[in-house]
Amino acid sequence: MADSTASGDTHDAIRSWSDFLGASNPSRSPSSGTQALNFEISLATPATVRNNLEATEARSRKRKAARELEEDDASKKIKTTTTQAGPIKNRGGRPKRETPLPPRQPKGALRLRVSKPVNAFLPPEIWKLILEQSSPALLLRARALSRSFYNVLTYGSEQSTWTAARKLTYGDHHPDPPTGVDEIRYADLLEGHGCQSCKNLKTRKTYWAFLRRWCERCLNDRVVPVDEAICVMLPYTDWQHCVPQAVRDSWNHYQWAGDRDQQPAWAKYQKHAHLIFLRSGPEGLDALKRRLDAFMQPDPDGSTRTAAEIETFMNNIREDMQKRMDQRRAVENWEGFRRVSHKSETKEVVHARITEVARKAAEMTPPIQQEDLEKLQAFKLTSLIAKPLTERSWKELRPKLISQLEDLRVQQARAAKEAEALRLIREESDRKVAEARVLEHEEMTRITKARVDHETAGRLQMGHCPFSGNMCAADLYPSNHTPMGLDADSSSGLVSSLGGMNANSITSPHRHLPPINTFWVQHPHS
Repeated sequence: MADSTASGDTHDAIRSWSDFLGASNPSRSPSSGTQALNFEISLATPATVRNNLEATEARSRKRKAARELEEDDASKKIKTTTTQAGPIKNRGGRPKRETPLPPRQPKGALRLRVSKPVNAFLPPEIWKLILEQSSPALLLRARALSRSFYNVLTYGSEQSTWTAARKLTYGDHHPDPPTGVDEIRYADLLEGHGCQSCKNLKTRKTYWAFLRRWCERCLNDRVVPVDEAICVMLPYTDWQHCVPQAVRDSWNHYQWAGDRDQQPAWAKYQKHAHLIFLRSGPEGLDALKRRLDAFMQPDPDGSTRTAAEIETFMNNIREDMQKRMDQRRAVENWEGFRRVSHKSETKEVVHARITEVARKAAEMTPPIQQEDLEKLQAFKLTSLIAKPLTERSWKELRPKLISQLEDLRVQQARAAKEAEALRLIREESDRKVAEARVLEHEEMTRITKARVDHETAGRLQMGHCPFSGNMCAADLYPSNHTPMGLDADSSSGLVSSLGGMNANSITSPHRHLPPINTFWVQHPHS
């Protein structure tokens, strides 16, 4: 029985070893494996099996040694051939490098790409620590990015993550969320955008008095002025501080939460401001009236509420709403002061950026002057960025300034040439106008002189004289006087021919000429 057991174990060992040999040597045919197995089975003794194993190992060692010896001989032959025929070549025929390539240096920080997403798995605990160091605006974006982030930021201990991110971003003195508002909704009211009623994505203003972010149309649909609110709440009075209220200016623009006496320091004074109240919702006028109607219902026994009970009920509602409005005003005041301070900080940052750009531009070769710098489009655009100037942004801005400065020089040279050409044209035009005026004046003078001479001669021929109708031409022109435009001979001939004639006896074609203002010299004998 013992021999049969040992024989069975031996057969199993032989079969496993034969399988090993077949697997280790795939080139061995199945028939040879079967023959070896049959041979080994025929010698079914432990000593024989052991001897066969030792012989097999010895043969393996011999084959390995022979293979190594062949490889050494081949390498020696290759070296000899290389020394004689040339450098060692790769399989493709290219020579191998004599010196190895230096190891590749890392390119720097890891670059995140959309085409190569990060496949590393991080547990939610690690993501929680990372998200606590982010801003509420980034948490809102991450929450809508994937289901994993949504689960991490919505369930479990998400309130602590949002609280840590809010205090890290706004500081420890930032007001806590108002009553009835969790951290997620609080972050959405602070950093979100889009109307919460009509889904208008351009809306960004949050009305803290009502804890809603509405567009102007939705706000007008959900609030009522004080006169309409009085009609809605009839027959109840003294309810003004039991619902959320806010102040509007005369242009129906929202100003602040609370009544007119609670104007914050950052708000502008409005003389004609009026109150508005929330119409619907859990805190609106409709809900308050239903609550008062239910409270004023008589008991089953027919008893009604006393004045003291009504006063206590209204005081409780008023105190609760007063606490809620104080919390909302605190957040609104913080946001108002942040907006004012943010504007001043933005102006300071922009001024510092402009100053730094001007300083670096003045240090360039050639330097860019301030008056030229203000004309460049790149400088105008960078002046709108409310961020400090970095080396990277300056490296991007510098070539733009140089290129635009060259274009500006070309434009200035072209404008100077055009201005010079226009100046020459104007000078030539002015010179021609002046010459034309001189010629015109000379021509008018000549024409006037000829007309005066012509009319004078005509009057002399007619014997017309303003002093006497019978005065002759000889009386007008004595012997020692020569008429204008006539020489002495012509004058004497004219006088002799006109002697004895008066103005009525002369018929001349020039009688129709009107008289002119001629200076007449009175005869000394008249």
